[in-house]
Formats: sequence, structure tokens, C-alpha cells
Amino acid sequence: MSIVDPAQARASTIMQSVQLITALVFVPVLYVLCRRLPVRVGWENGFFEMGQNLVAILAVLVSLGMAWRRRVHAQRRLWWTVALGWLLLLGCELRWGAVWLPPLAVAPRLGPQFDGAALPLQAAVPLLAIAVLAVLALMVWLLWRAGMHGLADAWRRRVLMPWGHGLAAAAYGLAAWAGQQGWVDADAARGQSLAQGAAMLAYYYLLRAQWWAFARWLKP
Repeated sequence: MSIVDPAQARASTIMQSVQLITALVFVPVLYVLCRRLPVRVGWENGFFEMGQNLVAILAVLVSLGMAWRRRVHAQRRLWWTVALGWLLLLGCELRWGAVWLPPLAVAPRLGPQFDGAALPLQAAVPLLAIAVLAVLALMVWLLWRAGMHGLADAWRRRVLMPWGHGLAAAAYGLAAWAGQQGWVDADAARGQSLAQGAAMLAYYYLLRAQWWAFARWLKP
């Protein structure tokens, strides 16, 4: 049975709290930056979206590395599934290849517009999402049936959960959604920049949460 040292638990809480506070403080900074930077940073295939793609690609590689590192542990199935989830997210960001095609139109401030509806793979996207969720549920069930002591151990170590990184990712995800809906800025181009920048940071904090879980919470 893994017992979390109280000093380690306190250090974890402090680190997670500082991480969350730092992330939240940067939200208005991101808003100001998006109002001052050229609107093209928020375009499709722009700086922020390329950042999202790079984080997703890195996350796939990190997840595969985690699966390899735990290759003799039942936990490897979890990281294989997480890698699949990141691949699905990357496919969504790339509109399943539509961003590599000539744009349908180029708006003066909103930039190029792509449409993946004509791609054959687009129709399978909902099925792919359902398949990933089904595989994840199956992996968790198999791990539980296998008597994976790591799950029970992880629960005992729940004070080390990456709640700070997770809440930061959720906050930026909410900011991205608000920017896309035009609730933050009446200028659609600025709202698009905020949405893309916030989404990039949401992916970053989600990857940080994954790394924290692998290194501290879901230890074998």
C-alpha cells in the first residue's frame, strides 16, 4: 500500500495552487495580447493553431512514451488510449486534412476558411469519437477486472491528483469557448484570436496534468 507523506501532500497542494493561480492571472494578459497582436495569429493555420497542433503531436509522443515506460504494467493500456484520444483531437484541429487544401475563402480579418465536410473522413468523425470513448471505458474495465492495484493505490494517492493543471485547462477551455461565441470581444477577429490562444494553453495545461498524473499520482 502506497502511503503519501504529509509533507509531500502539502508540497503538492502548494505547487498545484501556485500553478492554478498563475494560469488564471495570465487569462487577462492573454486577452490584452490578443487585442494588440495582429489578428492573423488567430487564423486557421496561424500561430496559435500551429501551437495547438505542436502540443497535440507532443502529447501523442509523450503518451506513447508513457505506454512504453509502463509496458510491463497494466497501466500501459490507459496511455495507449490517451494517445488515441490526442490523435483524435489532432485530427479535429487539422479538420481531417481540410487545412491542407485551398481555402474556400479568405476573409480580410478572419483569414482563410476551410471546410472539411467534403472529405470522406469527416462523416466518420462522430464514430471515431464514440470509438475512442468506448475503448477508454473498456480499458478501465479491463484494468479493474485484472485487479490492477494501481487504481486502488491511485485513489489512496488522490491528494496528488493534478487538480490545479486540470482546472487551469478547464478555465482556458471556457475562455476559448467564450471567445468563439463572441462574448468577450465584439470584434470577431479578436474573439477568434482569444479562442485560439486559449485553446492552445488549454492543451498545454492538459498535457501538464497528464505528465503530473504519470509521474506522481498514477505511479505503479
